[in-house]
Amino acid sequence: MTLAGVMFAIYSVQLACAGKRGYKYALAIKLIGPIGSICMNFWKVQTKNQSLYHIFLMINYDAIFFSQGVIDMCYWKKMVKIRRELGDTVLSPILVGCLIFLYAICSPMNYGGLGQLFYYPLFEDYTI
Repeated sequence: MTLAGVMFAIYSVQLACAGKRGYKYALAIKLIGPIGSICMNFWKVQTKNQSLYHIFLMINYDAIFFSQGVIDMCYWKKMVKIRRELGDTVLSPILVGCLIFLYAICSPMNYGGLGQLFYYPLFEDYTI
């Protein structure tokens, strides 16, 4: 259901981009993939003996990832146009600062659970 919602959002924004001033929605396409992946994490469980479940979950992650790449290639000219318009506004430096802050929060770090490669705040800490 989550994957269907992500695909519905992708197709809806594509319809919005086809309009006369639709290029303004082109950057919204960049948010669909990361938001979809975050929503997929709500269904991830860290239990043993569920390898088939995790394989299916990874297939859904790949579907979101590859569809995001195709959409980015199709609408890159419109994205560049709206980026140039947004780059000339006063909000541009504030937005860059907020994005760096969000990246710092979501970046995988090894704060605990030594012996693991990454520590994500979304998952529980398990030893290897």
